[in-house]
Amino acid sequence: MYVHDGRLWTTKPGRIDEVIDIQGKFVIPPLGEAHNHWVEPKLFDAYNAEYLRDGVFYVRDMANAPYIVDQFRDRVNLPTSVDFVSALQGFTGPRAHPLEVLLGIQQFGILPKEWSAPDFEPCDRCPRGLAGQQGGGPARDIARSVRP
Repeated sequence: MYVHDGRLWTTKPGRIDEVIDIQGKFVIPPLGEAHNHWVEPKLFDAYNAEYLRDGVFYVRDMANAPYIVDQFRDRVNLPTSVDFVSALQGFTGPRAHPLEVLLGIQQFGILPKEWSAPDFEPCDRCPRGLAGQQGGGPARDIARSVRP
């Protein structure tokens, strides 16, 4: 096998710059993480380094809010990072509503602490009673996009 312009080839190129002896070892294609939930943007650099070190080049985030993904979106899909795609909003809480999940994420310090339950209520189409009132605060767009 030969590597030329970042691709594997079976034909020998005109010039060989380096020979790597892989006797007794394996060459495998890059791995992919097909189910992940990246909800800690502050840890992105550590996640990225670990994945690349382990040969994982592709990551699928199964559910996340744009607010969270936006915090690391400019650091993925680069030659120095994993290729990343997110389902954006595939989660619900115990009563089929994302409010419980969003408040839990807030308790981990990922969403702003000053947001309250009414901020997560997506105005007119979300069931009343979960937050006690209709909202429309800074988290309205997150709640609207995650509503079942």
